[in-house]
Amino acid sequence: MTKHHAFAFVSLLAFVAGCSAEPDAATSTDDLKESARRKIVTKATLPLLEVSGLAERNGLYVAIGDRTTDLVSFGLDAAGEPVDVQLHRTKLETTKNGSQWEGVAIDGEGKPVLLSETGTVFVVAKDLDHASPALTLDYKSANPFVDGHVEDNSLGEGLVLLEGGHILVAIEKSPTVIVEMGPAGSAPVGYAPGAQLRGRFAPTAKTYVALHAWQVKDGGSAPDLSDLTVGPSGALFALSQQGKTIVRFEATLRPDEKSATVKESYPIDKSLSNAEGLVFRGLSPLVARDRDSESKNVYLLAAIKD
Repeated sequence: MTKHHAFAFVSLLAFVAGCSAEPDAATSTDDLKESARRKIVTKATLPLLEVSGLAERNGLYVAIGDRTTDLVSFGLDAAGEPVDVQLHRTKLETTKNGSQWEGVAIDGEGKPVLLSETGTVFVVAKDLDHASPALTLDYKSANPFVDGHVEDNSLGEGLVLLEGGHILVAIEKSPTVIVEMGPAGSAPVGYAPGAQLRGRFAPTAKTYVALHAWQVKDGGSAPDLSDLTVGPSGALFALSQQGKTIVRFEATLRPDEKSATVKESYPIDKSLSNAEGLVFRGLSPLVARDRDSESKNVYLLAAIKD
């Protein structure tokens, strides 16, 4: 074989090898993306239609839905299966549009505080047998803090209670923002780990207005927000229904800043459409789905690195 022929033969082998290697690389990249998704560990059915929010309460959990004014309390056993599941009637009338409850947080006394998409905030008794309206949120007061204006059909989807009686509210989309709300004239405090309310939720006004807002910078991972919660290390986490992703925000939201930057994204199992509720059991996310039938609606996922 001449040198010229040998060079041509080696070049041909290199070309063939390069062509055959490229699909393998693409496949491994896709596999890597899929392996990063939080897989389902357990799944179960809670006796609640259209579950829209979850919260942790002294080692137990509370679920709300946007169809009725009922709540469900439950625990999780060592395997992650729901136990001691109880349905609670709050004695509130359900309107033709349903409860429209979209978020729930627990105050320092163990009382659930519920967020309605219409702007009414309810406080539930510790025994979970009745609820009463506590205040109203003026969503439109957030407009000066955001690009554009908040949409009437894409309002509050999750809340975090802060010391001093303020509330962080996740606005679903268009724009996707986190808004701090409190009595008119009060100064925003922002958020840092440890800023959660540790005592009784005692609002000092009947109407809360926007004090500051942080536009979500997500790099496309969270086109909407379906719930907002505090994670294991104290950072804020949100669930994106459209993105099928859990996101962790930067550790602090400062009143002199205008954006909430996503620091980490955790894609969830592709089958979890209509994911609406998020809370944590240790490092494992517990996710609820908004379903209008008695099907599986609560899922414990594989642990994250927080």
